[in-house]
Amino acid sequence: MAVFEVADPGLGTDLSAVSGEEILERMAHLVDCEGAIDLRIGELLYAVESGDRRKTGTMSLRAFTKEFTNLDRTWATKLKNLAGPGRTIVKVALCRNWIPTSMAVEAPRDMTPEEEDAWVQGVRTGEIRRQTKSAHNRPRVDVDDPADAAVLHEARKLARTMVGGNCSDEVADRHMRKEWRNRSDGKDVVRRAMKRRDPPPPLEPIDWSTAIDPAAPVLGPREVPKDEMDARRILERLLRDKEMRTIEIGRLYQVVRDRKLYLLWGYDTMEHMVKKCFRVTIKTLQNYRDRARDLMIYPELIPAIESGMNARRVWLVYEVATEDNVARWLEVAKRTTVAELERAVAWSHETAGDFVLESYESAMSKTKSAHHWVALRAAKRPRRPPKRIEGVHPDQMEAARWYLANVKIPKQYGFEAVKEREEWTCEDPRCYVVSITCEGHHKKPRKRGGGNGDENAASECRCCHRGGIHVADEFIRMEKDDAGRDVYCYVDGIQVVVF
Repeated sequence: MAVFEVADPGLGTDLSAVSGEEILERMAHLVDCEGAIDLRIGELLYAVESGDRRKTGTMSLRAFTKEFTNLDRTWATKLKNLAGPGRTIVKVALCRNWIPTSMAVEAPRDMTPEEEDAWVQGVRTGEIRRQTKSAHNRPRVDVDDPADAAVLHEARKLARTMVGGNCSDEVADRHMRKEWRNRSDGKDVVRRAMKRRDPPPPLEPIDWSTAIDPAAPVLGPREVPKDEMDARRILERLLRDKEMRTIEIGRLYQVVRDRKLYLLWGYDTMEHMVKKCFRVTIKTLQNYRDRARDLMIYPELIPAIESGMNARRVWLVYEVATEDNVARWLEVAKRTTVAELERAVAWSHETAGDFVLESYESAMSKTKSAHHWVALRAAKRPRRPPKRIEGVHPDQMEAARWYLANVKIPKQYGFEAVKEREEWTCEDPRCYVVSITCEGHHKKPRKRGGGNGDENAASECRCCHRGGIHVADEFIRMEKDDAGRDVYCYVDGIQVVVF
């Protein structure tokens, strides 16, 4: 049986003839399934991570979640950890809709069954709440001077290179303040950033065919993946169906509010009904409604998700497309990696008209077949310094100036200068991570006659270089097409031609 019944047509698109009771029951059913679906997503992520993720065509969890899911990397990690061994009572409570996913992923590990039961009861009664750091009470200042904004922009760029992983501005700012407060030696900051980190301990393999399945009463028996690629396939389908359910919940929420159907269940306001009957907040339902509204602006977007396109790709198209070119952007999204599509969208925001769209269409027309994806070097655009930056820590400017004055990346010479030319960015189109750990790579190996010239040099991050290219299985293989262009060939069959 499938992960859950994807053929369920729901109530259709025209709800005017559907009774209010049916709408309420359908909405409650969809919301009640969310915890079980989240657990199944975590199980599939765990199945991929406990095997060899590189067989899916991506060399890191960051790249995997970006390319094949619409999940935030931190959230994906929490779901994966929840699905691991232990916390059985917590999982059962989640699938029975007793506790929300946001609390289940925070449950302490290594609890005894008695402690788990007490923890679940504490969450249900409200005695145990999620520990959050409120940003409302933190002091914040705005950087109004364009010169100061440019300084902070450059400092963030350097800090992101040190931290790696394409971290957010907030993470880069915290890193700067920490080193500034510690008055760290700049050379030591660089050494620590370049130091090879020990890989995380391997996950304990789970026999999913015999493991307890708390989600089965809600979704039916789990579909056990045969290998990493099968787990990826099931995960992509599950995420697609979850997105479609989210859209339906958003539409139903608006109908319930407009027709005041909450009165049928004896509640005087929508907020009162949600608080008493659902394990989600009114804000979550409003976000679902807004997502559904946004996607319905262009009639092509929801069918694109239904046909199997990653929701992250669809949302990127929504961000950049117009009524006249949305179908053309969807075609580009089908033949670019998510990382490349993000570059294309950022480039398009800086360019008038359809120049960027036409550039990708021109590249696609020059490939041998529709199975060849494309990447454009021109899409790597320098980020312009903003004129103003809002809401930073009061000490941030002082920390940024200190960081720029003390942390210096050593000058790169010879073959390794490619890292500096590429601004410490991995050139793998499925990665594009910015990291001080990037390494110089010979496109044509020296043992096959490749030289040390600039034309044979590429910048690759440590994961892609040592874990993907220079391994016996060659999870990533670099070739040349007839026109001499670089082609990245991945183990899952995707080939990306770089123009």
